[in-house]
Amino acid sequence: MKTSETASESSKTKSKEETCPDCSNNHVVRCLLQDYGYVYDLGKSVIRLRIKLPVYGCVECQSQWTNWEAEEAKRNALCQHLGILNPTEIRRIRKKYRMSRGSFAQLTGISEASLSRWEKGLKLQNIAHDRYLRLLSYPKIFKRLQRIVVKIEAQRQDFLESNRTNPFTINQTDLKLDEAEFELRDAI
Repeated sequence: MKTSETASESSKTKSKEETCPDCSNNHVVRCLLQDYGYVYDLGKSVIRLRIKLPVYGCVECQSQWTNWEAEEAKRNALCQHLGILNPTEIRRIRKKYRMSRGSFAQLTGISEASLSRWEKGLKLQNIAHDRYLRLLSYPKIFKRLQRIVVKIEAQRQDFLESNRTNPFTINQTDLKLDEAEFELRDAI
């Protein structure tokens, strides 16, 4: 993403990992863009934030651009403004318990696809899910949820096994009464 704003001269550092997308030169410096105006449209309202973004500049052709770091900075500023966990914090909660995304999804009831989108920063979680995730960051609450889910799953298994022999028992008397009351009508 190119930017027309100029970078702060005092915060330039040589970048070893970037090359210029215009001239392919590796004489690139990382600058800090001061007070970037970021607008996020929520549909019913608009959020305007002022944030600092990392910007790269080519010494040879004077081109400037941003990369994934700028997108991450925007997303983190928006999450902070909205008071919700950012993608790194969500991922940290799951990894704290050494769980794969699939097993965390199965335990919490949150879809694996939603967790993936939140952790990658593709979507923002709503307030209810954010508060749920915050609660899960406490080990005592997390362990309690694990015990509840294990108990529910055991009860479900017991129910399935007890009904496995004949899950569809039919009361013949009720069936005869239903049959007697059943009547086909012509469509008008």
